[in-house]
Amino acid sequence: MMKKFFALTFIYVMLVSASYASVEISALNFPDEIFRNSIKQFDLNNDGILSDSELAAVNTVNVANTGVKSLQGIEYFTSMKTLYADGNNLEALDVSKNINLETLFCTDNSISSLNITDCDKLKGLYCYDNKLEALDLTGKTGLISLDCQVNNLKNLDLTKNTALEFLDVSSNDLTGLNLANNSALKYLYAHDLNLSDNGLNILGQKNLTRLWCWNDGLKSLNLGDNVNLHSLRAENNLLTDIDLSKQSELAELALKGNNITSSGIIKGMASFTQDGNSVTFKDVADYANIPINSIKGYASDGTNINLLSFTNGTAAFASAPDVVRYEYNTGIEALKLKTVSSTSYEDMKNVIITDNGIFAGVTEDGVTSWKGIPYAKAPVGELRWKAPVSPDESFEYLAANKFGPAPMQYDSENMSEDCLYLNVWSSE
Repeated sequence: MMKKFFALTFIYVMLVSASYASVEISALNFPDEIFRNSIKQFDLNNDGILSDSELAAVNTVNVANTGVKSLQGIEYFTSMKTLYADGNNLEALDVSKNINLETLFCTDNSISSLNITDCDKLKGLYCYDNKLEALDLTGKTGLISLDCQVNNLKNLDLTKNTALEFLDVSSNDLTGLNLANNSALKYLYAHDLNLSDNGLNILGQKNLTRLWCWNDGLKSLNLGDNVNLHSLRAENNLLTDIDLSKQSELAELALKGNNITSSGIIKGMASFTQDGNSVTFKDVADYANIPINSIKGYASDGTNINLLSFTNGTAAFASAPDVVRYEYNTGIEALKLKTVSSTSYEDMKNVIITDNGIFAGVTEDGVTSWKGIPYAKAPVGELRWKAPVSPDESFEYLAANKFGPAPMQYDSENMSEDCLYLNVWSSE
């Protein structure tokens, strides 16, 4: 019995030791010269050998944009949590031995084989712009972000990846996408697919705020449960109708290139009609009880801008715009298709919509600027002396025409601790 105990103990010790066994930095262990030279930085005593302690200390490996063709030897870094391998010449990548890997960047390669079998701690996988025909995500129950656009994927099973919040599967060979189990999903990019037969199942996605699904061949789109949707872009599909009655938070709506002749009621107030020639708001039964006088709208291409006045409950554009934004008068709580305030395209063409707000820029001498855009919460209170924290999602309108406050410093005007703002300039 005692012998058996010592034997098992010996085996266990050997297995643990093997995971961090010393490795010589040689062509045998690291065949790719670029990769071999890159990992020499982890050889702290310059003896040409990666000791078990040196290997165990490596949390991040970065070989992005180095021209590496093979990452054979990456399996020795079993403590690694993050791998950057974007922009290289990889055709295959095996990280199945990197069991502590949490984030993998391997975009812009030629990878046709990606082995992540035992990477069950993976939270972020970014493998877009490769040649993948299959992607096995079995066991990746903690995966939060997946970007696998621009590949050759024909099938993708995400039924067990219930923690997903961000998903981009655009430009693949998928003919169906079932996301019924992915209730945590917030951002879904699924455009340029072939979903004409099997459709897009997003029922139960109450947390979804952005859905971009243009050019998918969609014949129907059920948005019943997507009550928090802020942005919907479904251009160039085969839709004949769409029900937006529960999407009271919509801020961006694009439906051009469909054959929509009627739609559901928006928050029990107005319906949206697009027939290729007009965009019309129609009266409904309770219109008389809503204090609305006007809606302003514009097309993203700058044509046919009209101030929509309600006369007997009806207003129309001269032609169907690509993307329409709306502004409602004060006192209206029911309608929440948010927009910007302007009556001319020249003012509105400088408007950008982000997750953090709607910003209207200013054009002078051929240069457009957006000033005072907040990129983080004010570093005050509990956030003082901490890393910047992303601002909350917002669709508040802001005239971005003046600089934000300067940081606290000697002899400066307009100072404030609330000073984390961006200024952006762009030429026409």
